Amino acid sequence: MAAPAKAASEPTSIRAAERFLSFVAGLGRLSDASAESLEKKLAVSFQREGTVSGYRSAAGPGGWQYFIDFYFRDPPSRNGFSFEFVNLGGSADLSPVCFNFDRLRSTLHQAGFDEQKRVGEIGELISFNYFKGDLKLAVLIQSPTTGDRNRNCVRRIQTLQ
Repeated sequence: MAAPAKAASEPTSIRAAERFLSFVAGLGRLSDASAESLEKKLAVSFQREGTVSGYRSAAGPGGWQYFIDFYFRDPPSRNGFSFEFVNLGGSADLSPVCFNFDRLRSTLHQAGFDEQKRVGEIGELISFNYFKGDLKLAVLIQSPTTGDRNRNCVRRIQTLQ
């Protein structure tokens, strides 16, 4: 999907992440989610291509953008969605758009989600997974390469099937 020209009303990367988190925290089950309700919550207009409807922000600080996708699956009760920070210029420093993982974690716990760490064969952290009813999420985190390297930033939030 092509990135639209930045509109005056386009939320900043952090504000968009906050709205996305609010959307997720307000869900009782996966079937409560729709592309239309996600668009409304984020105050952006999605473009649809095939089985994916989504939004690509204009480049912001440090060349970072956010991508929001809603996936239409069959049956519809298996639809999914994602929010991701992307830097098409190749920068790995997430500092300009660091959405604090501790805040996300606290919000999801308060909304009734259970947490589980997913680790690889050698014990490396792959993701934090969150569960509430039939709603399953994976959260990928990353430490910034500049500034406070002890904080964890959210890189991607996505539904799991």
